[in-house]
Amino acid sequence: MRRLLKEFAGNDTRGKARRLFDAFLKPQRALLFWSDSGLTADAEAHPNITTFVHRALSAPNSPERTAGQVRIHQALEKVGWNINAVTPIKGLGVPAFNEGSPAWHTGDFSNGLGVMINGIQHVVVIAKEYRFDRPKSEYTIKLEYVFYDVFGLDDDDLQEYGADGGFDSDASQGITAWWQLQFQHGYVPLITRIAFEREFTVPVPAAGAVRR
Repeated sequence: MRRLLKEFAGNDTRGKARRLFDAFLKPQRALLFWSDSGLTADAEAHPNITTFVHRALSAPNSPERTAGQVRIHQALEKVGWNINAVTPIKGLGVPAFNEGSPAWHTGDFSNGLGVMINGIQHVVVIAKEYRFDRPKSEYTIKLEYVFYDVFGLDDDDLQEYGADGGFDSDASQGITAWWQLQFQHGYVPLITRIAFEREFTVPVPAAGAVRR
């Protein structure tokens, strides 16, 4: 399984992928959460995560927005900026660590993020603090972004990428070994967890103003 580190984490300068592999290879019988400061730092700086952060808010001053969809700013606007009246917002989507090429071992398939996570499975955005300032016609909101993924395989992964898929390489052997550890030897997958906070100050229409 460690052959996957050579294949897909050769440029992991923080050593995060090796630490995750080490944690998995200490067999656990219970499902555990796994967090790592190196993983969080690289995730925060990733362009796909940055895009998700801004699009989840989609405020007028957000560098990136999701047009035509209700996001955090639109949900607040609907209830007159009263955060206590906001109902949970769904359908924000999930980002992925899939920049670069797995075949050429570039980008996320060289820095370890692709083999550690690739497609994030679940995201929760939590409002930690909120202040609405009517005289200033603005609000300030602190959001916590929490990303979850399962560090594990399924049968489709084995069939597509494993040694039985017609390829005989370090990567395919690593995938096969990973699957065998998980399904034949009881190595329980880990739940990776990434969490960080961002604070935004957002202008709103002044009281009585007509939106255009």
